[in-house]
Amino acid sequence: MPNDSTFHLVISTIRGPEHLARCLSTLEDEPESVFVTVVEQHEDQRCRALVEPFIEAGRGEYVHDPVARGVSRGRNRGMRQLRGRYVAFPDDDCWYPEGTLTAVREQFECTHDGHHVDGIAATIATPDGDKGLLRWLPTTTWVRPRTIPRTVSAASLFFRADVVAVVGEFDPELGTGCATPFGAGEEADYVQRTIDLGYRVLYRADLAVYHREWRDDPDVDAVRAKVRRYNRGFARVLRKHRQFGHFAYWAARSVVGVGVTTLRRDRPARDHQVDQLVGRVQGWFSGSVPR
Repeated sequence: MPNDSTFHLVISTIRGPEHLARCLSTLEDEPESVFVTVVEQHEDQRCRALVEPFIEAGRGEYVHDPVARGVSRGRNRGMRQLRGRYVAFPDDDCWYPEGTLTAVREQFECTHDGHHVDGIAATIATPDGDKGLLRWLPTTTWVRPRTIPRTVSAASLFFRADVVAVVGEFDPELGTGCATPFGAGEEADYVQRTIDLGYRVLYRADLAVYHREWRDDPDVDAVRAKVRRYNRGFARVLRKHRQFGHFAYWAARSVVGVGVTTLRRDRPARDHQVDQLVGRVQGWFSGSVPR
């Protein structure tokens, strides 16, 4: 199948179909040309029917791969054949606000500070404008290794297809749903590798991809476990790329955070800081990292 679409969206899903349904519904009237590949990791193919309208219209592909568990493995399976000029990896529970893909395409087609753009990192927000997922940088800028933690989330990344073809696949040991303890970091690793190859990734502070706020989950224990998994992955990437100074900085921030919230007697905030610190330490000291 030729690469005649503007965007190729690769979605790896293991959650219930209600999440994917919202994501796909927002693409039905999308003015940009979009090809969607959905890689489902359920045994029962419960999401297949949602993809059928896109397949019938020549705008979609369904891949059933219950063996390749984990978001990184799913994305790798879905990006074996690229079907668009630009590639994105939205989560199954995120969606694009009106005009987002057009703004991304226009940025790829022009220059920034005299340089062509190889990748774009947008922010993540809820529909009411809450951007609490990260401490996002406030202004548009080129992504640097030290700013990746404040500019990058997988669901809001876009790359030129020729760049993806060179950078390659996601690290299957990183990312949610993997049979490893590193429940995040695959996007940070991917952007770091992209930058290492000399490509330029532009962070657009004025663009956002919508995503539900997972920290609002009433299951406090589940949220705390996820915070630890995410921070293990974060620190694992810092070690993989030998960023000793960056790890020291982020570990020190957590130590200070534990101290401040303890003095304030803010138990929930202290628990969050402790979970971040424990996860980061575990991720850094978690055995050898293959290069």
